[in-house]
Amino acid sequence: MAVSGAKSVLHVPMTTEEEKANGAQSSRHTHVLRSQLASGQTTHNLHLGLKLFCLSKGDIEPVQKRKEIVENEPLVAEVKERWPDLFKEQQIEAEFARLTSVDLKKSFFSGLDRHLPRFLELFMAKSGKSAGLSRHLKCLDDDSSILRKRSVVLLGLPYFLKEDSSSAFKTVLATDDEATFTRGMKVGVLLVKDGEDIIATSVVLEEQVVLPDVEDIPLAIALLMGLLFALNIDYPKELRYTFEVFQKVLMNIGGGQCSSLVHGLRNRLLRKTM
Repeated sequence: MAVSGAKSVLHVPMTTEEEKANGAQSSRHTHVLRSQLASGQTTHNLHLGLKLFCLSKGDIEPVQKRKEIVENEPLVAEVKERWPDLFKEQQIEAEFARLTSVDLKKSFFSGLDRHLPRFLELFMAKSGKSAGLSRHLKCLDDDSSILRKRSVVLLGLPYFLKEDSSSAFKTVLATDDEATFTRGMKVGVLLVKDGEDIIATSVVLEEQVVLPDVEDIPLAIALLMGLLFALNIDYPKELRYTFEVFQKVLMNIGGGQCSSLVHGLRNRLLRKTM
């Protein structure tokens, strides 16, 4: 990036353990420095507690947009009304790359696929003690495609980590009252089923569908990660370890600073035998 007078702020959603370590107060958005994301061309704004990236003059507009999102903390509906393009798949990828210098889809799916066999081994070993894990693994009986395995691992991870995913990864029936579909969903992915078939997959923020008709579950979760970075939104506390795994293990962003639980899981994933 060319050095100029224009600068952009970067926020990475923080886990609860990191909040405690930094003495941060609980809020919708938390500002935090993440040196792991820097390429070496960064400075620190201590007043805001944010990472600054040096940008060229042509990047002033996204810088101003980012600054406004971070400082004003607008509702998602307000951001969507003002900058609707920010909620398009291509733009989500571009904004994520601008903030992190990381390819959103490539990092997410390559990391997921690298650990896929080992995740399934660990899930299988624990499935006897977890009905949720057992239920998800059973889905592989009829379909063991890479897409199904990805979905099973992503949706099964909260059960493995003993976290509550009910308000983040929500399944409803097509016959249910549509007005209740997103009720209670602050951050998550909504699945609409007709019988046993998933007929719609959507990304939800602040009880609003912001990305309807996403192609599949893994893509929806990857795009959700991109939106959380772009909109400066913290991970849901009830799934703090699940999202930490998504970011630090699968995407290898900030992986040098893991909670003890996630650090232990990463070590287990790297072992050839349990």
